[in-house]
Amino acid sequence: MQVTEAHDVLWVFGAPGVGKTQTLMRAATESGALYFDCAEIEQHNRAQLLEALDPDQVVIFDRIEHWLGNRESESDLFSWWKRHRAGHCLIARVSPRMDGLFVLPDLASRAHASLVLSIDPLTDAELERLLSCHIDQRGLDLAPEVYRFLSPRIPRNPAKVMALIDAMDQESLRDQRRITVPWLKRLLVSLS
Repeated sequence: MQVTEAHDVLWVFGAPGVGKTQTLMRAATESGALYFDCAEIEQHNRAQLLEALDPDQVVIFDRIEHWLGNRESESDLFSWWKRHRAGHCLIARVSPRMDGLFVLPDLASRAHASLVLSIDPLTDAELERLLSCHIDQRGLDLAPEVYRFLSPRIPRNPAKVMALIDAMDQESLRDQRRITVPWLKRLLVSLS
């Protein structure tokens, strides 16, 4: 899965927990893109990071809104954006077209020109399909009564669904046993 073509910019936005980061992290792993969480990069390290990045490397910046609304941060980002030749993805809670998001008009116009994708929350049926698909993909063996027990208890957040699947996969391998309702009850308690 290729995240972007050269020079393309993808801005993905949506509410917390809808799967923005999960989706693009998978794309980053498959395409070799670099991933950075802007909320975890201290302000004094931001300029150094942006300067050190290879201009031909695809980059994903998550929670980009943490670098916006501040002239110095936006100047660093704009300067990098002008030099960057590879595609990049920006993940945020809001659209780049939201009023008052940017201080620098030049950065705002670049962000407005990007391909903007809104990710909406998954419906209950879509969350069930996500769970079922990943259970099948990992070869987990769930009896019908386990599915009936789990169905109304599926987390309403794709990241939590994936954490549940990971835990089911790891725990069942570790315990070398089938997944049963009592075993799943204990797992759900430990994940909450």
